Amino acid sequence: MSHQKPSGVRSPQTILIASAGSVSSVVDRLPDESREGLQSFSDVDIQQAVQAIVDRRPSVVVLEQSFASTPRGGALVNRIRFDEELRDTDIQVVSMEGAQVEVQALPPHTIIPSANVVRQTLSPPDYRGTRQVPRVEFDLGVLVKIDGDPATVVDMSRSGAQVLVTQPLRPFQRVRVWADRIRASFRCDATVVWVHYELHIGPGGYYRAGLSFANANPKAIDSFCAERGMATAVA
Repeated sequence: MSHQKPSGVRSPQTILIASAGSVSSVVDRLPDESREGLQSFSDVDIQQAVQAIVDRRPSVVVLEQSFASTPRGGALVNRIRFDEELRDTDIQVVSMEGAQVEVQALPPHTIIPSANVVRQTLSPPDYRGTRQVPRVEFDLGVLVKIDGDPATVVDMSRSGAQVLVTQPLRPFQRVRVWADRIRASFRCDATVVWVHYELHIGPGGYYRAGLSFANANPKAIDSFCAERGMATAVA
């Protein structure tokens, strides 16, 4: 169900995202002032919703509470919070109890814990204190294997790495990491120190994770970083 502004108006005032099957119910119960210029999406169509938010920069984004509390809901809140183009967008959460609707605005600093992240940049600060030595940044496209699945390397040092993966990872999970290359290869065990889910424009999403190496060969890691990494080291 979608409510759009008349032709010629740049963007809707409000974008609503609710769990599949409850969009119409949420819309019908919203206060009249919240329906003005409303465009609604179900969480099944989250990529279209993200695209609409980025393209139209609405004044308000309303999230149904059951969706806001999920990792994808948290990732969406973070996506909006750290986009300079959306700094004026207000985020509200709709709580449905019986026939009543309570719309609560999230404070500007709020980050949903289920997808806690400090920055939506290529290499965000390591806020959990796992970065003990400088790491070498990598161009996107450099891959390693994590338990046999491909992972994109963001940065790496002798003590660990930051990676992007499509398969779910969880904190404290033990994994096997390796790269098979003619000139620079390595294999080691690692522990997932932190992980969060991120949305992006396009199909699906991915997990950004911080790994702590357990038994990596320092010379092998140095060789891999020298061959595949960028020259710039990050603190």
